[in-house]
Amino acid sequence: MLLLALSSGVAFAETATTSSATTTKEAALLKIQELKNKIASTTSGIKSDIENRIGKKLDSQRAKIANEFVVAIRNLKKLADKVEAIITKLELSGKDLSTQKALLSAAREKIVVAENDVTALENALAATTTPATKKAIIKTAKTESEKARASIKAAHKAIVNVISSLKPGREERKQATSTDSVATTSASTASTTSN
Repeated sequence: MLLLALSSGVAFAETATTSSATTTKEAALLKIQELKNKIASTTSGIKSDIENRIGKKLDSQRAKIANEFVVAIRNLKKLADKVEAIITKLELSGKDLSTQKALLSAAREKIVVAENDVTALENALAATTTPATKKAIIKTAKTESEKARASIKAAHKAIVNVISSLKPGREERKQATSTDSVATTSASTASTTSN
């Protein structure tokens, strides 16, 4: 009987120890799961904060890029208007400036092309970015930016051509240069034949 009492006491002790170990293990697992959830929520919060900051930076950079191109177009238009005023003033004094008017018209067409390219750039920059589409949008914006820059340069070059065609004495310099080269060529030919 003593043995039976001892064995039932040991069995009772083993059950109590096992149940407390299971409870401790479950509590530890529960605590680990709570920590994992807390870390996951903190991580997602940090990620969203970073994405918000990046989004705000991108928005300000987008606005800055678009604004620089818009200012360049505005300056080209002002310059074209000033050149047109000069042409009108010179025409009133009796000069024939039909070639300069044609050059100015071509320059204004290039300004319109540049303006359309800048609008396309603004549309590309206005596209919303998600992490998945960010690279594609940046690539498109870069392509549109290069296209707009090239068309602005072409418009500027066209206006510079108009301005240089308006400079007094340009035609005389061209003729003098071509006459000098003809004279130089004939002089060198004459010296070669006399030898």
